[in-house]
Amino acid sequence: RRYLTQRRCLAAHILQPLIDAGKLYADQRGNAVFLMVIGKPNRAIGAELRGTGRDVWRGLARGTRKDLGYFWIGNQVARQIVICESAIDAISCFQMRPERICISTAGVPANPLWLRGLIAHGYKLQCGFDADDPGDAAADRMIAWHPMIQRLRPPAPDWNDALASR
Repeated sequence: RRYLTQRRCLAAHILQPLIDAGKLYADQRGNAVFLMVIGKPNRAIGAELRGTGRDVWRGLARGTRKDLGYFWIGNQVARQIVICESAIDAISCFQMRPERICISTAGVPANPLWLRGLIAHGYKLQCGFDADDPGDAAADRMIAWHPMIQRLRPPAPDWNDALASR
């Protein structure tokens, strides 16, 4: 919690419901674990990991199939979804735009398997990948595959940087 609130500027009142729901927890080493799920039943398919110590690192839990699901935060009745590169960016984006659902792809896939399902359900989708060359290139590829998706570029290098600079 200290890492996420103090170093990443995430609000405790936003993190607590994630913790209570088991979507966010600490592993035995104190690293942040963000549960990745698939579909309406929110069946777990793995987890996104973030190092909370002196060395900054990110990764996936063993056996995670990130092409099958994502971490998400938001109101289930929202019709707008912002697709972000990481769970911390998704939470940061949600903190800045609480009327939307924000999800993490744990990277920059242009055409993940689960994306067609969101499109089929009529969500308004925005690609909020980082404001850098890899993020812009991946967003361009995603929009080429799915032209109904719009680009929502973070106003800083990423959503967490934008939140921290407020």
